[in-house]
Amino acid sequence: MAKKTRPVNHYSRGLFHRLAGASVGLVISALLVIGLTVSESLPTAQVKISRFSFTHSSSDSFPVLPPTVSYGVSVPALHLEYSPTNTPVPIASITKMMTAYVALRSVKASDQASKCHLVDSTDVAAYEHEVATGQSTAFIQEGESICFPDLMRGLMVHSASDYALILSRMFAPSTAQFVAKMNAEAKRLAMTNTVYSDPTGIQASNTSTPRDQLVLTAKLMRYQLIRDAVRLPSIELPVAGRLNSFTPYAGMLNVIGVKSGRTDAAGGCDVMATQMTYRGKSYLALVAVFGARGGDLLKPAGDDALAISDAISSLIDTHRISSHEIVGAITWEGQTVHIVFSHPVQTHGWSFEKNPDWKVVMRRINSARSAGSVVGWIYGPKHVLVGELVTTASLKGPSLLQRML
Repeated sequence: MAKKTRPVNHYSRGLFHRLAGASVGLVISALLVIGLTVSESLPTAQVKISRFSFTHSSSDSFPVLPPTVSYGVSVPALHLEYSPTNTPVPIASITKMMTAYVALRSVKASDQASKCHLVDSTDVAAYEHEVATGQSTAFIQEGESICFPDLMRGLMVHSASDYALILSRMFAPSTAQFVAKMNAEAKRLAMTNTVYSDPTGIQASNTSTPRDQLVLTAKLMRYQLIRDAVRLPSIELPVAGRLNSFTPYAGMLNVIGVKSGRTDAAGGCDVMATQMTYRGKSYLALVAVFGARGGDLLKPAGDDALAISDAISSLIDTHRISSHEIVGAITWEGQTVHIVFSHPVQTHGWSFEKNPDWKVVMRRINSARSAGSVVGWIYGPKHVLVGELVTTASLKGPSLLQRML
């Protein structure tokens, strides 16, 4: 007699499989949740980064300047800057650097040669007022057409205040709106201690610091039109004729130029770019000096700026760290592993600053890491990445028991 086969209950089997699958899924999900919760509750690794010192120190220092003078220096390519004072002071015609920058950002390089302004009676009246008040000007006459490159040369080389006002008319409906653009650019460039009141700098309420103006200068010097203009000791303009530069030492002694200014309130001011040689390579060095006194004000400011420029290369140290040099350690769950840079590092600093302004950013470490794992980064001034930090050996994670306790 054939054995009866019990009929298969497909509904029950499907239900069993679904329940079993759901149970496994719940167990896995629970483990993941527990794992994540425990992982986040574990203590993070303790990191200790060694103090760095430069390969050699120098007894040289910046030239001693009168206490009324504020100054700063920058070598953009080496990410170096030094500005010991950050109190805003009047900056006179240094203001015109921002006037130039706003204008440059308002017209494409390909359109500069064809961007011209027809001088009218308003421009002439402003020019006559500036002459009467002793400001620097370039002669203009009603009906002449002045194009953008000549306006920029007259502004930067001869510090022509009438050219500054013409540029403000070209790129804003009113002087007030142009000044608003100047202040907006200062904010965008993080020139936090700078306020502009007019496009020429005649008002003492145009105030800034050496550090802020060096930030602006580095931006300006990226423009070919500016680099070509500021090194000139004189320029030839179609109507105004030949005009001399007011910037001391422009075109001499490795001085490129950039901009000078003077008023009774500001004293003598000079922003100087020079071509500096360091370890056989040429770099652009920038110096700002505000508040110089004596003589015609411009020469003392230029002399101070030149003295600082001459001293810069002897005040720089190169900092080298190999990828095998231990720079720190990471300790976690009773185990300590050394930290090194993933690649050789070379950075630069001032010889008189023994503790470079480096910032350490570490990853959160609460699990095992293999040798060579990236555990953090070191950044220098201006948020420049110095190097990537890695482990020299594996870092064991906690046991399952430790994770569950």
